[in-house]
Amino acid sequence: MVRIPAEHAQDVLTRTRVLIGKCHPRLPGTQGCLRAAEELKGELAKSCDQAFLEEYRQSPAAFFVMNKILAFDYLIAAALFFLGGWGVLASAAALTLGTAYFINEFAFLGRFFDPLFKKKPGANVVGIMEPASDVRRKIVFCAHHDSSPVCNFFEKLPRAYAFLVVLPIVFHAVANVGAIIAAAGLLTGAGGGGQHGLKVFLAAGCVFVVPLIWYFGRDASPGASDNLVSSFVLVKLAELFKSGAMPMPENTRLVFLSVDGEENGQRGSFEYARKHKAELLDLPTFVFNMDTLSRFKDLAFLKTDTNGLRGLSAPLTAECLEIAAGLGYPVKAVRFPFGGGGTDAGQFAKVGVASASLIGISTRPIRGDIYYHTSRDTVDNIDPAAVEAGLNLAANFAIAKGAPAPAEDGRKGPRS
Repeated sequence: MVRIPAEHAQDVLTRTRVLIGKCHPRLPGTQGCLRAAEELKGELAKSCDQAFLEEYRQSPAAFFVMNKILAFDYLIAAALFFLGGWGVLASAAALTLGTAYFINEFAFLGRFFDPLFKKKPGANVVGIMEPASDVRRKIVFCAHHDSSPVCNFFEKLPRAYAFLVVLPIVFHAVANVGAIIAAAGLLTGAGGGGQHGLKVFLAAGCVFVVPLIWYFGRDASPGASDNLVSSFVLVKLAELFKSGAMPMPENTRLVFLSVDGEENGQRGSFEYARKHKAELLDLPTFVFNMDTLSRFKDLAFLKTDTNGLRGLSAPLTAECLEIAAGLGYPVKAVRFPFGGGGTDAGQFAKVGVASASLIGISTRPIRGDIYYHTSRDTVDNIDPAAVEAGLNLAANFAIAKGAPAPAEDGRKGPRS
């Protein structure tokens, strides 16, 4: 096992602080985010054989207005239902559309509704280091450099977050089912039984659903732990490989990828994985993703991603846990909770690439010490030990996966 001196983690934190000062805010599609991409490209160019931007188009509002869409959809549907008759039918249709929007855009991080919203620029940063000999495998180190709007629920009522988010979704879902049943009764001539009870339910639900309108604030989070610090971990890794401080894995292409658009549904990693799918699959390829390296005590590798609906590579995660144990880190494996969104690893797993994802944040539903997606997500609130561990885990991952397999002949082989 290699150990990277602690001063390198401190350098990562210092550079993160500087770039936040230069490029805040870094919401997807903003000039600040594009400037951050340019800065990171310049840093990677100092160490990599190639460093470039891959631009794409995205619709950030499709994700960031979801809270308002669900809230107003519920209010409009409730008003329609109270009209009775055709209003019941329209209410059922409105609630069903809102549910479809939520399932597509949030649960599965899909893009079906994106064309309805304004397109904005995005830019992924790619740095590539080539081995001295022929390429037999590839390792992709991934992070993201965009930040999120401040979440008012996290900012002001962190312990109540799960309550404030889950209840509106439950009310919307139950109301949707009730409205469909009532509408079906009217259409079939069976009557609209239960309408009075559903009216009471819809009225009561407004108390819990209306606050969703203010889920996001106007300001952007500094996004230090989530996730600019991880992008600078990539920069530092490239520097250490370039300088010879860490041995370059034989026959292994290293890709340092800082993506845009993670906060609006992993748009950047989706575009990269889609564009490069063939080359990601033509040789054994392994993705090591890092997201929200905030607390050493919360370090964990994810078993699942994308709201817990997509599995990550179990063998690769097991290897990562072995590396962590060898370094003496008490890292665990956890399932990603539904409602938490996802990390960029999920988009690589979606196209069949073996992926592991390291996080440094608690996945408990009730948490008080929340910094990500708030104005408090600054460098001062990052545990340096988490950054140091991220560096060491990523470095040893490269060494372990870059070790030649017995009788390796360079042909395409199984991916773990």
